[in-house]
Formats: sequence, structure tokens, C-alpha cells
Amino acid sequence: MARSLLIFVGTPGVGSYINAMANAVSKYDVERIALVNVIESPSGQLIDFEHFANEILRDTLRGLVEGVYREAKRDGTGYQETLVPEAKECEAYKKLKHVFSNSHSLEKVSYPFLTHDIEKLKDIYGPDPIIDLSGTPKRVAIDILTACLAAGISDVMIFELENHVLTRSPQAKLYHNLKEGDYKHVVLPRWEPLINNIKFFSARQNRKQLRAVIISILASLILIIGYQIVRVGFGEGSWLSWFLIGAITVIGLVGGVTPIINAWGGIGLFLNESKKKKI
Repeated sequence: MARSLLIFVGTPGVGSYINAMANAVSKYDVERIALVNVIESPSGQLIDFEHFANEILRDTLRGLVEGVYREAKRDGTGYQETLVPEAKECEAYKKLKHVFSNSHSLEKVSYPFLTHDIEKLKDIYGPDPIIDLSGTPKRVAIDILTACLAAGISDVMIFELENHVLTRSPQAKLYHNLKEGDYKHVVLPRWEPLINNIKFFSARQNRKQLRAVIISILASLILIIGYQIVRVGFGEGSWLSWFLIGAITVIGLVGGVTPIINAWGGIGLFLNESKKKKI
């Protein structure tokens, strides 16, 4: 069954996108490709998305099919060309050029509303698209993965070169020069390094919440002692007594209830869902 490939674009290196697309069209029966820009990302906009997608990526792919590796110059004045005649024989490039030329499109998602926007992409590109995050910064990739899983998309992948390949030149790390043992195209929910990162961030967040609870408990105890002293000295109906009661209540809510809400899905998620309903 033919599927759509959604490539999230975040970094300027063209090789990771060529490799991921070539492997996907070669092995996963991809007939449609969308390049996705993440706006309002914490990593910022690292590239001119439309120029990169419609010119640099396209020209690099066309060049490879013709046996030429076109590497964009850093100053943006054109390309530095290297002959790579072996690339002309790569069937994956030929198939990728056909799919990319006939069906590639540009999309965008908003970082604050990732799940909502990814659900829209799912409506456009089918219920089981392949998501590729090979060119996405790690922090953003974790958030996109989470949003995809929330939207019911589990085939979220990354094209990863093995360590012995990383020291090669950019040209030597392209798909036509790779053997099966030189790379992995892994499904992220089962990728151990990312799972370890998620565990690390979760543990750090849990430590922050624990500190907040401990601080709120200590502050509440101090205020309760202060309230008892004020009640004896000024009476229960004094303005200072009411002020301390209010402060104890607020601290209890912030330090006790907020961590529970966060554990149940997060205030940020709740606020985002509320905003989406208004839009």
C-alpha cells in the first residue's frame, strides 16, 4: 500500500534528507513527499525553508541522478560541483526524483500546537504516514514524536549513520555510497538513545516538581505558625489573619495541586487545548 512521507526540516545539511528520502522510497513504497517546516520552534529558524526545499534540495537530487554532487556554497552564491558517476546508477535516486518532481509539497506546523497541526496533516496525507525527523534538532524531535504519538502516528523515523561512517566527507556519506551496515533507519518509539533522553528529561522535570512540593510544604508550615501567633495576638478576624489564610491557600494550590495536574497531562497541554477550541 502506497504511503506518504513527511520530512520535518530543521537543519541545513542536505545529506540527511537525501538519505532518508532515498531509503524511504526504496523500501517503504512512498508515492508522496511533504517537507514540513516547524514555525515558532525553540531552536529558531535555521534555514530559509522554501529556498532550501524548492531549490537546494531539488538541485542536489537532480545533480545526483545526473552523476554530479552539487554542494551549496556557504555564502549562497551557487554550488560547488563534484563528479559522482556512480550515483547515476542508484535506482533509489531515480525513483526519488520521480516522486519528488511529481508530488512533493510544502507544509508548516506551529510548535505551540504540534498535535493539532499534525492531526491536520494526517487528514491530508492519510492515516498512516511515515514521519522522518532526521534533520530535526533533538529537543524539537522529542516534542514532535510526542505529538505524533498523541495523534495516533507511530511510524516516526530517523536515518542514523553508524559511527564508522561519521568521519567521511559529506559526499561519501550519501546514500549511494552506503552499505546496509553503514546506517539504520529506525522507528523512534523503539530507538534506545531517544528513549533514554525522554527518561532524562522526565526525571529532571519530576525533580523540579518534587522541589516545588517540598518548598510549598515548608512555606505553609511557616505561615501556619505565623497564623497561630497572629490569631492569639490580634484575634481571628484581623486582616492579618485573613491575609495569612489566603497565602496558605495559594501556596497549597501552587505547590500541591499544580504538580498533580502536570502529572495528569500538564497545564501547558490544557491551555493549548483551550486555545485550539477558541481558534
